[in-house]
Amino acid sequence: MEESAATGEAVQPVLRRKAEELGAHLGESDGAVLLDVLERYGFEPGREERAVVLGNWPFHDLARDHTETVCGMNLHLLRGVLRGLGECGYTATLAPGPGRCCVRLEPAA
Repeated sequence: MEESAATGEAVQPVLRRKAEELGAHLGESDGAVLLDVLERYGFEPGREERAVVLGNWPFHDLARDHTETVCGMNLHLLRGVLRGLGECGYTATLAPGPGRCCVRLEPAA
């Protein structure tokens, strides 16, 4: 919000860009693989066929009241993680469902 106020850029694009930058930084860690990084940051990754679903997400409580903002931020955070890892086998997509994160990692086409 500070950057938005300082630059005049809308809050949503700034939030999403910052989330993706943070995700890329998290993904650049010590040669870890995707599931390890997701586990390390509390996402509780699991498999659903070839997709990766996230049983937990750090922003769950906020998402209840601010779904569009939080899920959009989470989508960009996970896109950043994939980019930081150099992971081309998955794409992050919005796919909300009961009892899981609003983002799902689908196999890349």
